[in-house]
Amino acid sequence: MKEKIHYVYKIINIKNNKEYIGVRSHPNPKEDAYMGSSRILENLYKLEGKENFIKEILKTFSSRKEAEDYESSLLTESFCNSPNTYNIINTGEFNDNKHGFRKDIWFDYYDQIREKYVQGKTTKELGDYYNCDGGTIRMIIQDIKRTNSESQKLRYDKFLTSGNRDLELDKHIGDIVKLYVEDVKSLIYISKQYGVDQGTIKRRLIVEGVVIRDHKVSQQLRNDNRKRAKAWNFEKEIVSLFLQGVNIPTLSRTYESDYMTIKSILQHNKLK
Repeated sequence: MKEKIHYVYKIINIKNNKEYIGVRSHPNPKEDAYMGSSRILENLYKLEGKENFIKEILKTFSSRKEAEDYESSLLTESFCNSPNTYNIINTGEFNDNKHGFRKDIWFDYYDQIREKYVQGKTTKELGDYYNCDGGTIRMIIQDIKRTNSESQKLRYDKFLTSGNRDLELDKHIGDIVKLYVEDVKSLIYISKQYGVDQGTIKRRLIVEGVVIRDHKVSQQLRNDNRKRAKAWNFEKEIVSLFLQGVNIPTLSRTYESDYMTIKSILQHNKLK
């Protein structure tokens, strides 16, 4: 059996000339197809294609220790901290050098990740694609402000192409928004009125910048609306009591309504 030769190699990204240095043992280094086992390299191969990387043999040795010592002499702190290399200082601890720091994510794909997030990709989708945790993605995009409604709109835009949207519904979008926002009608109520499914109504509202309510909020708003409508049924009584000196907060409690509804009733009757 042929003895192994120990060698130090360099992986070069031919697209940006960034380097990775490693050590390897093999009977014939020139025929060794090994291209490193770093998670950073594996991710780069997946995203860029292994054909965009070449390997150079820097030096061969008769012992593994000599090879490792030579590798260590090359992996200086400045080399490992440089954004133009893929090596990191491996101390085995989480310290200022960030053991396990993903230089590929932070330096090769930083701008790309931010751009894709703005275009509508979720942190999970980005984490899966770039083979990293969601926390890293969140740190990269943390200063990009995107409201919940904007985020929802981006998600649903792909469903709103001319090929699958009901253009006839566009003519009624103003009424639909009013029904949902002002009249506090439910998605199911509106969808029945226009003969479409709830998802269609939801997507159209999001595109219009409307934040979709959760069930609990919707129920509370509907209850408030019913109370306001009920107060108007006692318009004459409320006016009479107000003229007798009963104040608005007391009238609100008595008729289970809000301050502004009672005030509107009084203003409607030209009372200050």
